[in-house]
Amino acid sequence: MICFKVQGGRRHQRDSVAAAADWFAGMMMPSAYKVIVEVRIQNLADSWGWVSDGGGSLYFLALEQRQTLRAMLQTLMHELIHVRQHEDERWSGDGEFEAMSAEVLADAVWLAGLV
Repeated sequence: MICFKVQGGRRHQRDSVAAAADWFAGMMMPSAYKVIVEVRIQNLADSWGWVSDGGGSLYFLALEQRQTLRAMLQTLMHELIHVRQHEDERWSGDGEFEAMSAEVLADAVWLAGLV
């Protein structure tokens, strides 16, 4: 089970991020995962987003609130791919190459009518 807690930003941003995160969990991270991801939508000084390991299977994820919704969903997918990489303990180098599919995943969420 994956639990997402989304805070900050505007209501529409929170609702969209929660829907997209749930979609990602269902498609990309089967129920065998026991993960908590705390997402914070806020003003970031130097990036579109980041994720950090909070210990065990807890992760802290931040998203820049001033980006467009599509860009925010791409950033969310990118960072969630890193969560999956960490849980699977599988990635090459810094893991960025694998996370490049974020744009395709964000578009799938959009086309599914979830946001």
